[in-house]
Amino acid sequence: MRKVGCFGLVLGLVAVVALFLVVQGWGGAGPAPRTLTVQIGEGSTLAGAATELEKAGAIPSARRFRLYARVFGSGDPIKAGEYRIAPHASQSDILKLMQGGKVVQRLVVVPEGYPSVLV
Repeated sequence: MRKVGCFGLVLGLVAVVALFLVVQGWGGAGPAPRTLTVQIGEGSTLAGAATELEKAGAIPSARRFRLYARVFGSGDPIKAGEYRIAPHASQSDILKLMQGGKVVQRLVVVPEGYPSVLV
């Protein structure tokens, strides 16, 4: 009986550590040391976006990002655009950014009097 109790305790501790590592991987600081800009094309899937994020260095693994997004994400589709990823942004924050469509804003100055054809 004592062996079963010890085995159960060890198994429980291993489960707690594994859960901590998964949650830390999803919500913990990301690998990007500086601000990154990532372009997600029109019609891109989560897999395509994850590949672009991995190439840019914003996430450690595209495969793990897709898995975590399916498990912990809201299920909303991602939106196309150019995204500015903050240094050490978590994978959770990156997914929220892309689902919310918070793209980079560009200011364009149009001189007064220009016809719309020239703009």
